[in-house]
Amino acid sequence: MNQIFNQIVKQTLDQVEDSPLKNTLCEALASSLTKQQDTLSALLQAKQEGIISQQELDMELEREKDILEAEMLTKQITAKAEVQKLVNDAIQSLSKGLL
Repeated sequence: MNQIFNQIVKQTLDQVEDSPLKNTLCEALASSLTKQQDTLSALLQAKQEGIISQQELDMELEREKDILEAEMLTKQITAKAEVQKLVNDAIQSLSKGLL
């Protein structure tokens, strides 16, 4: 039984290694920030040039933060689905291995 369990653990870890989940959130954050780079740069430049006040900058940065958070939450849902699939596969393999 211990050998079956060890094999299932190894199989599950191999699936995690092969899973897109490993880099999904890091890539999503980098991608989202890259998309927002022009906007963020423009906001900082506008503040430096006195075109917008600190309060306006803070408000716009909060809006950009909300956009980034929404994008990351979408990726989190995708990641959660991947985790659920891996867990289900592991439990199913364990169940079959013990029968």
